[in-house]
Amino acid sequence: MRKLFYRDNRVKGSLRSRILLVFAATWFIVVVILAGVAVRTQVQAAQINGVQSSLSQIALANNTVELTTRNVDLIGIRLVNSSVVQALCDPGFVDKSSEERRRTELMMRSLLYEDAFVIHPGHRVTLLLACEDGRIYTNLGGVFSQRTDDRTLRLVEQLSSLEGDSGPYLLEIAPESELLPDANSLVYRRRFASVSGVNTSSELYILVRNADYLNEMRYDGILPNGYAVTDDVGKVLISDQLEWIGRNTEQLFGLAGNALVGQNHYQTVSGGHLLVYERKAGSRFTGIQLLSRSEFIESARRIIALVVLMAIVFLGIFFALSLYLSRRLTAPLRKLGEKMYQTAGGDMSVRFEPRFNDEIGLIGHQFDSMVDRLRESMEQLRESEHEKRGAELRALEMQINPHFMYNTLSTIVWLASEEKNEEVIDITKMLSRYLRQSLSDGREFIPVKDEIEHVRTYIRIQSTRYGDILKCHFDIQPETEAILMPKLMLQPLVENAIYHGVKERRDSNGVIRVCARLEDHALCLEVWDNGNIDQRRCDQLNDALRSGKGIGIGTSTIDSRLKLYYPDAATLRFRKQDCWTVAAIRIPETGGTDPYETLDRG
Repeated sequence: MRKLFYRDNRVKGSLRSRILLVFAATWFIVVVILAGVAVRTQVQAAQINGVQSSLSQIALANNTVELTTRNVDLIGIRLVNSSVVQALCDPGFVDKSSEERRRTELMMRSLLYEDAFVIHPGHRVTLLLACEDGRIYTNLGGVFSQRTDDRTLRLVEQLSSLEGDSGPYLLEIAPESELLPDANSLVYRRRFASVSGVNTSSELYILVRNADYLNEMRYDGILPNGYAVTDDVGKVLISDQLEWIGRNTEQLFGLAGNALVGQNHYQTVSGGHLLVYERKAGSRFTGIQLLSRSEFIESARRIIALVVLMAIVFLGIFFALSLYLSRRLTAPLRKLGEKMYQTAGGDMSVRFEPRFNDEIGLIGHQFDSMVDRLRESMEQLRESEHEKRGAELRALEMQINPHFMYNTLSTIVWLASEEKNEEVIDITKMLSRYLRQSLSDGREFIPVKDEIEHVRTYIRIQSTRYGDILKCHFDIQPETEAILMPKLMLQPLVENAIYHGVKERRDSNGVIRVCARLEDHALCLEVWDNGNIDQRRCDQLNDALRSGKGIGIGTSTIDSRLKLYYPDAATLRFRKQDCWTVAAIRIPETGGTDPYETLDRG
């Protein structure tokens, strides 16, 4: 029989033969590798071309910087050799008449407006002249004149403290001052001796804006993007990137100034960028330019676009092939997964019914067989569980009645022995009514109104036994009367209140209160008594309820039934409130689930 099964269900179409088709995707990997090599080669070529182009631009820009600086130096040489400047800075100038001093200053103003003292058209030279005897002259602010204010004195003090240079002049970044024409300015300094022969020296400062250098390069059409000029130690003096000015290359790019040497004229810095540098022999300036790798990719965008287009075309082909194969391979698996999901949801009528007798088809046949066996097992289990749960609920409900019946029958016997026939008739009628209410026509859930009426009947029966020592009050909100609740929930709590509360007082002051109200969409049922139970006993009862320990037939039965009807949604708790002991039941306002009905529905 087993051999026949395997012969009839042997695999007739192997999945391996279909999976082999997927190896065609290997060509896609080859295309990607070739495309990557082509792009990398093109980017490297673009990098080489970019470096060469950058070196050419840097060389031209460096020439402009050198020429502009030479022009500034020529202006400085003309000024320090000018007889007007010599006369102005001579220590004996202060001894001259006011008319002679005024004439010299006017001559100095005229001198500054000559064409020889113009850096480039439209930009007159901005200078500051510090004489050895402490006099300061400047055209900062517009008009050339002597200045004695604190700001100017402080600026001259900062300028004179700039470190010297081995050459005849110093070109350095000017300190921050609100007197300067621009926040990013260079200061040219040249010292010169007095013509009088006295051993004194004065200082000439020419202030050049960073923008003046950039404008010169723009005028020549050679301003590279990301360009900067550094001094011997790598400090950036001029740049179109204002945040670079004043910082050295080691801070910016991790390269010291003396590292910007070599035949390659470029080095890789952080972020994969290239720092291209060029310095002409005999020059004090090094020109640098930061090239972004994205610029190389941009220059190679044509070949990259072609490669990407080819990759997209092949990707589309392989995607279509993969889609076809995936449908052929995964459709049966997806169908089998859906059937399994339906089975997990409880639907045992599903069938896979495979179309092919391959590996998936064999699994499908086994799945259908398994579902059939599982359905039979679940039907047997459901019937067994139905009987078990029904017996459990009936056992819980019947634990209450015998206890009360025993006490009531004892009361009837006692009344009969005392020949109290009327009382025997009344209590028998009430007992009959009580039992009829307990049956509730076979219903498990009854309105709160019926449950309260059931408790009232129980109180009347108990009043026959205890007489005046038992007083009971009802506080029932009208809106709770129609809400459904499990039957026989309040009577055991009232019985506990009588036997463990009111009865223990041994006086006629025992009171029981039965309350029903709505609170936060929940039905709250409470039984109050003024017995002698303390808070410690309430805590013991609550701990026993949480742990599932037995604490008496009535209370344990209520707790068990609540857990059956309202899993994790209802509670039974005890508390002490002033002189009252309160047994409180809290259940959802919407009602619970009848276990009998659930079992019947399967």
